[in-house]
Amino acid sequence: MPIGIFLADLFQCDVTGIDLNPEACRCAESNANNIGIKARVKIINTDFAKFARINEREKYDIIVANPPVDDDVSSEEIARYAGMSYENPDDSSYSFLTNSWHSSEGKDLADYIFEFRDNILKPDGRIILVFCTVDCDSPEYIYKKARLNGCNIIKVVDENISAESIGVESLGLKETHAFMAEFGRRL
Repeated sequence: MPIGIFLADLFQCDVTGIDLNPEACRCAESNANNIGIKARVKIINTDFAKFARINEREKYDIIVANPPVDDDVSSEEIARYAGMSYENPDDSSYSFLTNSWHSSEGKDLADYIFEFRDNILKPDGRIILVFCTVDCDSPEYIYKKARLNGCNIIKVVDENISAESIGVESLGLKETHAFMAEFGRRL
């Protein structure tokens, strides 16, 4: 949701933020209020797939997400955490859910964004995903999901970043390859 709040502030546009974690939603609402854009930011605490399945009224120009990306989650781990909420997570479940979330069907957030794009995007709408190769071997993991769901890659911006270059504390990683990829419907 930080990207959505940034865009709402920068472009003076309306934004709907969706997150599974109630604490993330409270934080986003507080941030939007603190910078004076609360009226333009609607925060919904739900699963993106649930939202996309029932949302037929509003169509959006763009979906922007920084989804958890993990191309090496075992089916046992998916089954173990499927349906778990953020209400009372233990330390290991919280880490798994925030970094490697998959539904009981084995799909991750990127799968659902591509799958439900027609439900919630305007005909000329775009998807922009921001991700890095810390948790996946290559961007092909995301690009394959796009192709399987009828999306073309329109533009990719990629660069190596370090923790210091973005002003955060390092977790022991040197540099990571970060991507911002824009996708549209295949014509």
